Amino acid sequence: MEKLLIIFKRYFRLNSPNSPATLIGYLLHIKNRAKRDLYSLFCLFGKSKIRFEGHYTAWRSRRILTILDEYGHRYFDGKTALEVGAGYGDIGTFFRELGCKITFLEGLASNVRMIKKRHPFIPVVRWDLNKGLPPAHYDIVFHFGTLYHLTDPEYALREACRHCDCLILETGRCRILMTRILR
Repeated sequence: MEKLLIIFKRYFRLNSPNSPATLIGYLLHIKNRAKRDLYSLFCLFGKSKIRFEGHYTAWRSRRILTILDEYGHRYFDGKTALEVGAGYGDIGTFFRELGCKITFLEGLASNVRMIKKRHPFIPVVRWDLNKGLPPAHYDIVFHFGTLYHLTDPEYALREACRHCDCLILETGRCRILMTRILR
């Protein structure tokens, strides 16, 4: 039988310096001996229900884990952030639980309605990314998997950089675009 490496990480929200932390979610990540990913499951406790199932569950889990491994969970406390192409807001909601002041930006009216229903106290803006970004500045912009939907992804990337101190980007088109933008 093949041996498996199981990584179980718990994520907590610090309520205040004198009170215990609240468990807000966990990540279960299983690898085989060859270190190939076999299974990844991220679970956020509370009201959030995940819209996208199947491969999106693993996709979200990997992004969140990678970000937390890079920045640590305390980095996000008190930061302002924009989640571009938020879907139903599953990723931004996680970072909100870590103390991030999140705003959702979404192009589909049905997704905007669902975000407003699920997260009535989180700002959400219906916006066409082909027009750039709304006139505001954020500490962080989460920009996941949206560039391939746009008519001018290069412009969208420049706009995102202009509106934040830290751009956390994930896309299959990134290498080609960054080469052009950095010239």
